[in-house]
Amino acid sequence: MKRYQNRLHYDYKAAKDAKKGQKHSGLRSRLGKEEQTEKETEELEEELEQEEAIREKRSLRSQKVKHVILRGIQILLSVLSIYTVFLIYGLMVTEYQYDAEGNVVPRIITMEEIEGRETYDILYRYYLQARALYEKVLRLDYKLSMDEESKLLAMEYEALLDDVTSLTVAMDGLTVDTKYGQFKGMLLEWVRTDTAVYLQNISAAILKNNEEKANEALACRNQMYNDFLILTENIAALGEAVPGADLSSLYTWSPEKFISEVLEGVRNE
Repeated sequence: MKRYQNRLHYDYKAAKDAKKGQKHSGLRSRLGKEEQTEKETEELEEELEQEEAIREKRSLRSQKVKHVILRGIQILLSVLSIYTVFLIYGLMVTEYQYDAEGNVVPRIITMEEIEGRETYDILYRYYLQARALYEKVLRLDYKLSMDEESKLLAMEYEALLDDVTSLTVAMDGLTVDTKYGQFKGMLLEWVRTDTAVYLQNISAAILKNNEEKANEALACRNQMYNDFLILTENIAALGEAVPGADLSSLYTWSPEKFISEVLEGVRNE
C-alpha cells in the first residue's frame, strides 16, 4: 500500500513537473512568438521606410525632369518668338525690286549703302538733338510773349548755352565723308552761331533792358528760323537716298506746328 502511495506520489510529482514544464514551454513559445512578431514588425517598418525613400527619390527625379522639360520649352518658345519677330522685321524693312524677268526679288544692299545709312543715322540723331534745343528756345520765347517774369527767363536763356556747348563739342568731333560734310557744317553752324548768339542777345536785352540788343536778338531769331527750315529740307533730301530711312517726323514738324499743338494746346485737324 505504501509502495502504491509512493508510486502515486511520484506520478503526481511527475505530472506536476510535466505540467509545469508545459507551462514554461508555452510561455517560452509565446515569448518567442512575440519576439518574432516584433522583429517582423521592425522589418516591415524598415521595408516601408525604404519604399517611401525610393518613392521620394522617384518623385524628386520626376519633378527635376519636368522642370528641365518645362524650362526647355520656355527657352524654345522664347527663341521662336525672337525668330518670328526677326522675320517680321526683316520683311518690313526689306526692299524689293523687279529683276530682268519681271519677278519681285529682295534688293541687295551694298556695304557702301550700309555705311552711308549708319552715317545718316548719326547725323539724323544730331539733327533731332538740335531740334530739341530749338523747342526749348521756342518754349522760352512763348513764355516771354506771355509776359512772364523776364528776369527769370533771362537766366533760363543763359542756361541753354550749356546745351549749345555740349552739342557743339559732340558734333565737332564727328568725322563724315564728303557727301554729308556740308550738312554737318550747316548743322554745327546753326547750333554754334545762330542759337548761341540769339541766346546771348535775348538774355542781355532782358537783363539790361537794351533795345539794341533786343533788335539784334529779333534778327537772330529770324535767322534761326530760316536756317533750321533749310536744315530740315536737306536732311530730308539726304534721307530720300537712304534705304529704310524714316522721314515721317521731318514732314510733320515745324516751329509753327510745335507752338500751336504743344505750347498753345491747339491741334489743327
